[in-house]
Amino acid sequence: MVFNNKSNLLALFKEKKLRPLAVTSERRWPELPDTPTMKEVGISGFPTEVVFGLLAPARTSPAIVDELNRAVNQGLESAEVRANFDALGVEPRGGTPQDFTTALTVQAREWKAVIDEIGIKPE
Repeated sequence: MVFNNKSNLLALFKEKKLRPLAVTSERRWPELPDTPTMKEVGISGFPTEVVFGLLAPARTSPAIVDELNRAVNQGLESAEVRANFDALGVEPRGGTPQDFTTALTVQAREWKAVIDEIGIKPE
C-alpha cells in the first residue's frame, strides 16, 4: 500500500505496476473514474489532499499580496500552465489569500489529529 501524489502514481497505474484501491481526494480522479474515494469505501476523516501555494513574509503589504494573488490566478488560467499541471495530474485552483489560509488551517488540523492519534512527539 502507498499514499503518494497523483503525479507520481498515475503512470504506475496506467502501466499496471500498481492497482489503485481508493483515492484520498474528496472526489474521484477523472483519470481513474472507476476508483472510489476513501469515503466511498467507508474510511472517513482521512486527510484528503496535498495543498500547494505561495507564501510571503509576515507583514507583507496587503497591496503586494493582492497583486501577487491576481498574477497567480491569472497564470492559472493560462492554457499552457493548465496543460503542464494536467500532465502532472495536479488540479490547479486559484482563489484568495483567505482561501489558502483556510486550506492550510484545515490541513494543519487534519494532520495534527493523525499525529496525536499515532503519538508522534518531537525529539
